[in-house]
Amino acid sequence: MNLNVNQESNYNTGIYLRGLTKHYQREGVIVPALNEVTLHIARSSQVAIMGPSGCGKTTLLHTTAGILTPTAGSIRIEGQELAGMKETDLSTLRLRRFGFVFQDGQLLPELTNAENVALPLMLLGVPKKQALQKADTQLASLGLAGSGKYLPGQLSGGQAQRVAIARALVTNPQVVFADEPTGSLDQATSAEVMQVLTQATAQTGATLVVVTHDKGVASWLQHTIHMCDGKIESVVSRTSMAPSENKSTHPNTSAATPATASTANYATPYETAEKAEEN
Repeated sequence: MNLNVNQESNYNTGIYLRGLTKHYQREGVIVPALNEVTLHIARSSQVAIMGPSGCGKTTLLHTTAGILTPTAGSIRIEGQELAGMKETDLSTLRLRRFGFVFQDGQLLPELTNAENVALPLMLLGVPKKQALQKADTQLASLGLAGSGKYLPGQLSGGQAQRVAIARALVTNPQVVFADEPTGSLDQATSAEVMQVLTQATAQTGATLVVVTHDKGVASWLQHTIHMCDGKIESVVSRTSMAPSENKSTHPNTSAATPATASTANYATPYETAEKAEEN
């Protein structure tokens, strides 16, 4: 399926991928994970990436975030080209401009919750006292006031994921990448976490990209990319929900239209394309 990107899009804002390709080599055999993906996600959009196991969704997220090096193609985030950057520069970029939420949280068990949240700030050179104060403020904004002094092991699974979200947001990132953020949680707790994640990123204006296998999780987001065999197969956009609507009782489940070549030029926050195969 070929999807046309709106020609009026500003590719110096948001996330713009062009011809993104990633191959792995296993026992001398080249295994394609991403096949010339071209994609524009507008600034402040909230996007889910779904697909069967092995379709390339996690590889797409990790390559876009500069964790994996692409085999070919361009990655431009807020006008900055990532492809070809030195690893030291990529590390600094990830720390300053990106936030990450993972399935198991990846909190350090020996640190308090406040210290976990403050860690990115301290790595950026912020004095510990100031970083901890900001961490406590961030935790309070997510409904965890007073939890900073406790260890992650003293919290429920949902509370621990809120700490992970607070850590992702504490540097005021431009983009938050979440890889199966509710994968180890029950349905009710997953809804709680997704409400916190979507509302918090909406308030800061950060772009949110979530990899998930759960349709319920995807329903909290504005747009869903469906992948298959390293390519974007289709896109579903949900645009009728007002930003102020209470997602705690009304997740984003409005009628959706799969994106096609004829609908890709509509003025939606999200646009996508696959590069047409050249003859």
